[in-house]
Amino acid sequence: RSGVVTDTASPHAKAWKHLFDQVLADPRVVVVKPVHPFDVVQDYRRYVDDRRREDGVVAFLRARGVDVPMGTADDPAGIWTVHGLAARKNDIFLELVSAEWVQVFPGTAALVERLRAGGTPLGLVTASRNAEALLSAARLERAFDVVVEVEVEAAVGAALESSSVQTHLEPQGETCPDDADEFSPSAHQRPEGEL
Repeated sequence: RSGVVTDTASPHAKAWKHLFDQVLADPRVVVVKPVHPFDVVQDYRRYVDDRRREDGVVAFLRARGVDVPMGTADDPAGIWTVHGLAARKNDIFLELVSAEWVQVFPGTAALVERLRAGGTPLGLVTASRNAEALLSAARLERAFDVVVEVEVEAAVGAALESSSVQTHLEPQGETCPDDADEFSPSAHQRPEGEL
């Protein structure tokens, strides 16, 4: 999956393939029928894109008839559990990101450069758990004044809770200055799966 700053779909797909090729070749995997390897286009879209890592592990392995215990969020990378395999996938992804330059979308890079040159403070809100590594690999460590990593489920829940409370409040004056640029990325950045 990719976001609005960097194109991370390729290293994500490579990391998933690497992980699942290892898992499917593992002697602990017992299947009755031949198992097809992970396809970086079809399987990526069908089973792992826009899902939490753990959900991607479960979806793909279930589709291949492979059962792995869930484990716990504390399982280290490589342990034969859903959480351990998800952590291993993230390690592989970070290895790829550190070895390869992450592609920045040209339009985003140009916009960030123009805004920075004009002195506009910039913030980035992301659902990525790897924002620092991605910004570093993309050579954008200093592009944003603040970077906020949010857990999507928690952010959606909080937004829903606050929106139900706000619907009962009366507006108190203007909520936005007349000269505010409604297209400012710093004002309207929304969480994405990756940067």
